[in-house]
Amino acid sequence: AGVTFEVAYEPACDFQALCEAKGLLVDYKSLLDAPEIACDPAYCLASTVVSVPEVLRVSPSEGLVVGGTLITLQVSGLPAFAAADVTVVAGAGVTKAFGEVVSLAQQPGSSLKSSKGVLV
Repeated sequence: AGVTFEVAYEPACDFQALCEAKGLLVDYKSLLDAPEIACDPAYCLASTVVSVPEVLRVSPSEGLVVGGTLITLQVSGLPAFAAADVTVVAGAGVTKAFGEVVSLAQQPGSSLKSSKGVLV
């Protein structure tokens, strides 16, 4: 005789669909910090409350014209939590240069609404 048992399965909420239906964005940071299976609109944000990035400090302030200088930015309000989520562009027109993000470290407690961190 075999062993039988019953498994209860509850599919996870489609937060993307939930939030979009309300005209809101998914607060992915909150979901990562406190995962939830049940649909809860507390994980949705209005786009107007997502912080706007501000560069507080750049080090060094100058580099080689040919490029290759490693630059560290101290930022506030950067609504990103992985280096892959960030694109760095310096200058404009023919002097426009794209940078590669090596690392991003946000301070504990950072959210899409408020954050401080270091971008290299």
